Formats: sequence, C-alpha cells, structure tokens
Amino acid sequence: MSYNRFYHSYFENYTEKEVYDPRRKRLHIERTYAGYYYRQNCADKTWKQYKVRYLLTALVAAFALILQGTAESAREWYIVLPIVAGILALAWFAVYTAFYVFYPRLLEIRQYKDRNTLIGAAAASMACCMAAAVGNITWIFLNRSPDIHDIAAVGIDFLAAALLFYVFRKENTMQYIKIKNNSKIDNDSYDIRVRNEE
Repeated sequence: MSYNRFYHSYFENYTEKEVYDPRRKRLHIERTYAGYYYRQNCADKTWKQYKVRYLLTALVAAFALILQGTAESAREWYIVLPIVAGILALAWFAVYTAFYVFYPRLLEIRQYKDRNTLIGAAAASMACCMAAAVGNITWIFLNRSPDIHDIAAVGIDFLAAALLFYVFRKENTMQYIKIKNNSKIDNDSYDIRVRNEE
C-alpha cells in the first residue's frame, strides 16, 4: 500500500493488513512492527539518568531564555535576535527531549532516528545561548553598567550552553545495540517502507 511520505516515515518498518472487525462490521488496519529494535548500550540506571539530565538541560535552557529576555540589555537587536531564535530552537529541543524521556528502552527505527533531530536542536539551542551571552557581555562593556541581572543572565547562558553541548556530544557518541524483532508477521501483510518519492 502507498500513502504519503509522512505516513511511510512514521510507520517505517511496520507491516499492515486489513482485518475485518465483526463487532463493528467493517475493515480496519492492523499494524505490527517488524524492524529491528535499538537499545542504548548502557545499564538501565544510566539510561534513566540520561533522561533526567536531558530534561534538566531543557529546563535550565528555558530559564536562561527567560532571564535573558527580562534583562535590561534585551532591548538591543543583537540580543533580541538570539533570544527569538533561541525560543524556536528550544521549543524544538523541548519536544524531542519529551519524546526521549517517554520513549521505551527498546526503540523502533523512527524513535531511534529522532535522536538526530535532538542532536540538531541541542546544537541550535547551544548556539543561541552563546550568541545571547556574547551579546550581553558586549552590552555590559558598551554601557559600562554591569547590572546583576545581566551578569546572572550571562552566567546562566553559559551554563545552558555547556549542558546543551553535553547532550549534543553524548548523543553523537552514544552506542546503540541492534536487536532482532521476533514478532510474528502474517504472510499477507504489506511492508511499510520509507518512500523517497510518492
């Protein structure tokens, strides 16, 4: 069966078949995941710790944006731009961090591939935090008025950037184990594969 690209991407490595439901008296699609599973090559305790660390990183980065956005220096364009870009990047990062936190131990191919988006979002958020921090330092020197709020904003920006770099590096170097799927697949099921062209 062929659907749109998003459908094939979302259900990559699934099989599907039409099954008659006698109660509802109609056909419905039944899907079974048939691809390999992916598992982080670490202890369960470490896997859970990564989830907590990534979630804390998202919270610290959000706090950094709020603190930076409420600082006196936030009126300058060279600080406003990183803040606006940071909001978009952090929203992206937060969504995929939430996915990461709630995903099971054994990942399906789509869930495994989501880590690439998490890595990209972490890099983008880190760049925005660094740009905001540099902009704020510039503002402090230009105005010769180091306000405690602005100094705190710079500090939390650097902390958030360091934590985001940790996520970026950790996910880039994380080893995953490929695990065979032993699900029973009916012979009359259709394979759902990623379509490059529809």
